Amino acid sequence: MEYFDFSNSLSFIYDKRFDKLNFRELIREYPDAHNASSKKVISKFFNIPKGNLLVGAGTTQLIYELAQYIKKDNVLILDPTFWEYQYFFESFDKKVNKFKINGEIDWVSFEEEVKKNEVIILCNPNNPDNRFFEKKKLIYLIKKYPKKEFIVDETYLIFDKNFNRDSLIKETGTKNLSVLLSFSKFFGVGGIRCGVLFSSESKCKDLNKLMGFFITPTLNQEIIKIVLSSKKKIERKRSIILRQKEFMLRGLKKLNGLEITSGKSNFILIKSKKNIDLEKELKKKGLIVRSGKEFNLGKNTIRFSVQSNKKNRKLLLELGKLLT
Repeated sequence: MEYFDFSNSLSFIYDKRFDKLNFRELIREYPDAHNASSKKVISKFFNIPKGNLLVGAGTTQLIYELAQYIKKDNVLILDPTFWEYQYFFESFDKKVNKFKINGEIDWVSFEEEVKKNEVIILCNPNNPDNRFFEKKKLIYLIKKYPKKEFIVDETYLIFDKNFNRDSLIKETGTKNLSVLLSFSKFFGVGGIRCGVLFSSESKCKDLNKLMGFFITPTLNQEIIKIVLSSKKKIERKRSIILRQKEFMLRGLKKLNGLEITSGKSNFILIKSKKNIDLEKELKKKGLIVRSGKEFNLGKNTIRFSVQSNKKNRKLLLELGKLLT
């Protein structure tokens, strides 16, 4: 049986420029010990001073380092959200509290929870439900509570055409704000483990001391140069992914008894009115998706990423059979 994987959120578009890399040389060369070349490229692309960014072995490492570095105990995360925030902060004996989201974001209730905590972590848009916290309202809270640490993970926001407008990266001169961005998802390079932290210069200096040297291999540094070399290619990739997402949404709306949640990311969350284990049944057909059980959302809920048209058509076909 041929299997189609919709469970991870990596872009389905392969960058053919990778084929021109000279792997023989790249695996022999020592990397730049201080990531100077990578920082230069990222700084230029995002128009952020080099001192306000840090390159790590994926956002996983950067979340870990932040959890170790921040000397505050009460942490607020969303429920549901990406599991690593809770895992790493609890690993350093922090108390992790959860803000349950049902329907639209209740900003009054959210601010009350912000007041009670010292560190606020947001995946924006959120994984798995795509809820998005508006930039203007977040800036208001960040400035109103300067003694609280705000960590905003924008890994999925880069899929959206309004990324530059909605991103908080340009606001990271503010001492209590850190923004995370993974290269894995949008650029489809999960195997190289590359993430960026944008934050105050003092925080980046401190974290750099914790992380040490040679964090980014030579191959990673070359791939960063390639993927950030053309804004036109990035916009083209966004438009291709968006067309496939719109195709999926049109198809899903034709199916019976589905609650559909989409947003700025490249994944879609659906909930069936039928009491059916969607992930289990789809796996029998060679389709791998994320079960809602992983997020305490129930077996009749799944999250899947947008893939190629061939794979998307197959998923719609099998979902149609299950929901008839």
